[in-house]
Amino acid sequence: MLRDTVVRRLAHEPFGWRPTTLEVRVRRYRCPGCGQVWRQDTSPAAEPRARLSRRGLRWALEALVTQHLTVARIADALGVAWTGW
Repeated sequence: MLRDTVVRRLAHEPFGWRPTTLEVRVRRYRCPGCGQVWRQDTSPAAEPRARLSRRGLRWALEALVTQHLTVARIADALGVAWTGW
């Protein structure tokens, strides 16, 4: 079994209104016999294919509901792009 790692970058809860990026090292495995590839489960940190960590998402929802911040302001605080429809 071969193994290497990839880095997954997630927008995380801001630290003092400064964007924070969470870097998660994900182990990747490959079966030498069949060539199948699979990765370590990162669901405790974020949903699959998500750009926000679970804590970043919670922070964004709390800011939207309790602090009445705009989505653009939240995206700016998280350091992610926001484009309206």
